[in-house]
Amino acid sequence: MVKNDIVKKIVESTGISTTEANQAVNLILSSIKRAILDGERVEFRGFGIFYLRNKKLGIGRNPKTKEIIRIKEGKSIKFKPGKQLKNIG
Repeated sequence: MVKNDIVKKIVESTGISTTEANQAVNLILSSIKRAILDGERVEFRGFGIFYLRNKKLGIGRNPKTKEIIRIKEGKSIKFKPGKQLKNIG
């Protein structure tokens, strides 16, 4: 499923225009993105939690040259599925 599929489902179920549905989906996604980048946790009960996680300094190795490489600290976005999503299947 891609964003356009979500927009189509909204149009079908609500009867609003495709433009309005697309704007709504874009607003929701940008709000989630902004909140995560501001360090907030975004939780959808029954679905899951999106959060920003700090990655610590690491050491890696170039597989071709076997040279040791320092991996910089950084941040990554993580998703933890909710109980209902975990129990599918």
